[in-house]
Amino acid sequence: MKTNRKLIASAALAALLLVPACREKGDPKADLAAVSGVLEQVASAMKAGDVDAIMGLYEDDPAPVGFFIGGEMTGKQAIRQGWEQFFARNKVVSIDFTDVHNKLDRHLAVTYCLWKLVVESDGVEREMNGRLTSVLGKHEGKWYIHHDHISIPFAAPTLPAAAEQEQ
Repeated sequence: MKTNRKLIASAALAALLLVPACREKGDPKADLAAVSGVLEQVASAMKAGDVDAIMGLYEDDPAPVGFFIGGEMTGKQAIRQGWEQFFARNKVVSIDFTDVHNKLDRHLAVTYCLWKLVVESDGVEREMNGRLTSVLGKHEGKWYIHHDHISIPFAAPTLPAAAEQEQ
């Protein structure tokens, strides 16, 4: 049931994002540059600890969704609180996005990449590496984040060999 609701919500979001395709024209090169620029803006805002700049990159309606290290956040207020908590505990030393891929049409884009983040927390520098997938939509000529998924790879648990399980 929960999966069906997520599927229906995803389909509705896709439909809402595609409706403007009938109204707005796009320049593929300019759109690619603008979508690529969103990651640059995220990096600049993170280095500055600027929650307002980050939040300006998220669409207001429909409510954006973020899957971050702390869990799922729906709506700008929840995402803002997540960033505020992050910056209250961490100072960003550096953030780098690599292996960046952008797939887009006139009004919908998917960006996925690897990231390396160095933060200072309690006087200690910590490095984190992970993956980012973002869905962006174009509204009134500007690209906004509709959905973020940030993940950190982890080592899979060691599983007993199949022979041991049979005994």
